[in-house]
Amino acid sequence: MISTARRFGVAAAVVGVALAGLFVGPGTAGAGVDTKTCFTLGGMVPFPMNSTPAELHAWYQRECYSPESVTPLPVYIQRYNSSNGTWSTVASGTGEATYVCHFSTSNLYRWTAGSPSGTPFNCG
Repeated sequence: MISTARRFGVAAAVVGVALAGLFVGPGTAGAGVDTKTCFTLGGMVPFPMNSTPAELHAWYQRECYSPESVTPLPVYIQRYNSSNGTWSTVASGTGEATYVCHFSTSNLYRWTAGSPSGTPFNCG
């Protein structure tokens, strides 16, 4: 008689082999199938991070594997103007943008792919 642990191990191995056949990664797909895997990566951070920021830095890029490539994307940093309810672009670039803070006044800032409502920073 086969023990429960051994039956479980055999069943797990069979399931693992079956699932392994479903994985399609770079170079394993059939002819005519695009195996390029791409994603966008970006964000906005204050610098320095542990005190009132001297600047805000945003970056945005598209990374692909098979073939490997990194493509800088257009990026902007915008500040909210509460007096008229509009957003003003304070910095922009391709791949990265930096805004130098002039005051430590709290303002809302957003970047290209960030929260549409913005993030508060002590940066004026």
